[in-house]
Amino acid sequence: MKKWDKVRNWYQKIKFQRLLTLSMVCMVCTIFLMLSLLVTWLSEQRIRQNVKNNMSIVVEQFDVYLGNYMASIYSGFKSLESDQSMVNLQICKFQ
Repeated sequence: MKKWDKVRNWYQKIKFQRLLTLSMVCMVCTIFLMLSLLVTWLSEQRIRQNVKNNMSIVVEQFDVYLGNYMASIYSGFKSLESDQSMVNLQICKFQ
């Protein structure tokens, strides 16, 4: 209890103006800290959403690119398969 008695004595000795100033400083610091945490959290959520959207766009573009690339390879092999000189080469090879 001696500890609390010291705090109580200090609190009684302090002037009202000083007590009000300390209270306001603590309140302003607390509000500033809470607002800073809120802004940080909101901006982090926004950044995460942007990264998620951008990654999905990149994956879709990569899928289209690979699809086009595979289609061009397939059409190239089809054209080689239907080319008459390649057919003759295959026939000569197996004879």
